[in-house]
Amino acid sequence: MKKSLRFAIPLVLLVFGVLLWRATHPALTDEQQIQAALDGIATQASHKSAGGITSFLAKDFQLDGMKKSDLQKQLTIGMLNFRVVNMKISGVQVQVNGDTATTRGRYDLGLKTEFTSPEEKYASDFSLKWKRENGQWKISNADGNKLPMGLGQ
Repeated sequence: MKKSLRFAIPLVLLVFGVLLWRATHPALTDEQQIQAALDGIATQASHKSAGGITSFLAKDFQLDGMKKSDLQKQLTIGMLNFRVVNMKISGVQVQVNGDTATTRGRYDLGLKTEFTSPEEKYASDFSLKWKRENGQWKISNADGNKLPMGLGQ
């Protein structure tokens, strides 16, 4: 009897803890999930992780005819040129329509070739198309958006 209680009590506490956490942390809305994905892209850019950035892209992603795998290769090569990458995203507007969505906003990108070199600054508006893929929001199209020189070209 004592042995079974030793396992049952922690299990009951664990289940109670999970249920309490779920009750106090409701699921994110679609808009919040997309904003979180954009924040994740900015974080991955700051970590210079081309794979991390492209993990937010749909399998059939397109950027002016460029496929996801080609973009990842270009970003990997481009990021080798920079020691520091800082990205901020602002002014995001999200419109969800079922399992698709569009976002508009602005990104500010700062690049340094050396830690002590001056920052090269780029800023641009962006427009992205999203789709729900396996329960997660992924970018499906970014046509018309250009990568800064040196990063993608």
